[in-house]
Amino acid sequence: MLIVGCALLISSCDLFNAPKQPDYLSKIDADIAWANAAKITVTVAYPPEWGVSPQRGTGSCGDTRVGYPFDVEFDPYAEYALLRWEAYATQSLPGNWLTVSDPEAVLLSKARKIDNPSLPIMSQSGGSGKVTLYSSEDVTLIPFSREQPRVVQSVPDATMEKQWSKSSIVPDTGSMGKVPCCNCSSIRRQPA
Repeated sequence: MLIVGCALLISSCDLFNAPKQPDYLSKIDADIAWANAAKITVTVAYPPEWGVSPQRGTGSCGDTRVGYPFDVEFDPYAEYALLRWEAYATQSLPGNWLTVSDPEAVLLSKARKIDNPSLPIMSQSGGSGKVTLYSSEDVTLIPFSREQPRVVQSVPDATMEKQWSKSSIVPDTGSMGKVPCCNCSSIRRQPA
């Protein structure tokens, strides 16, 4: 019995069992695979009125490699909403696409989309996400945004004051002036 107890004590003690070593070889293999992956130049581009991104410009996404994720971020201005990210071959973009009134229409007709990118899905208010590209050519990422509907308030001016004076509604009171369509003098109020 004493022998069994000693055997259990020795087999459960960490001094006699070597701790599990991290798998250094698989980590080194992963680092080598990343280093051997093709480098690509990524550009984040959009009209300046849509919003802001710290990655805006060419090569601002860091050391980007084919098949490896990297971060992108976009925050649209209050009057815009982020719709989606799209990836285009940089060489296929027309030179004036940022200055036209409808960049999306120009890109759809003249630029070539990149096949099978893994693009982030973000809320309309923007945010950050991961992108993985599987194309070895240079890529331009575009955070497509649209102007949000908004209420435009009109302030009364002199023209509106003239219109009020011609109507039968008394301004600032909410009451009706003389109503020409009926004979109001014949309507009497009954006592309660």
